[in-house]
Amino acid sequence: MIPNESLNVRHGFLRTGEVHRVMSFLDGDLADLVEFLFATAWRFSEAAERLKWQNVEDDRLWIATSKSGHPRTIPIAGDLIPIMQRRLRRKNGDYVFHHEGKKIVSFQWHWKRANARAGYEDKHWVVHDLRRSAIVRMIEAGIDQKTVMQWSGHRTDSVFRRYMIVTMDRMVQAAERVSDLERQRAAHPRHLDGQGERDYRWQRR
Repeated sequence: MIPNESLNVRHGFLRTGEVHRVMSFLDGDLADLVEFLFATAWRFSEAAERLKWQNVEDDRLWIATSKSGHPRTIPIAGDLIPIMQRRLRRKNGDYVFHHEGKKIVSFQWHWKRANARAGYEDKHWVVHDLRRSAIVRMIEAGIDQKTVMQWSGHRTDSVFRRYMIVTMDRMVQAAERVSDLERQRAAHPRHLDGQGERDYRWQRR
């Protein structure tokens, strides 16, 4: 039986190159928002509707409440530094992310159009896939789960696991790591049933 938490869970995610290509078909304000979501694993509503300049300090930014009902604080570091520098130059009103000075209430139309122009219409990506993609990217970078959850704002393991996509690349890496371990163990010749040395490498026949 499929666990309940696995039902109705999307598995779409974007790689860095795909995100940048979609961004190239958005104007500067919306492209910054997309890059921010991909860098932080924040929800759209948290970045577009709750993050104001009053929540930005010299080395961090925060929101009083998130979907989980708890405050969130993250450092302004890494990819966030150039993003926030651009936002400061584009400052226009209370909100960090705006569209030509107006609060971003809906983004779906712009997102779908940019995906179509980028040639990804058949992917059916939604904005929330950026959150999932950011989490996958952090995990693949070797960041521990507790730290990733601090960025994403997840409070429980059960909800967080819904975002942990096992990609084909990671499966290949797992197979290669197992093979490497076996090769190390086979560095010394093995003898079975007196038949002499045996090569355990898989060969196409």
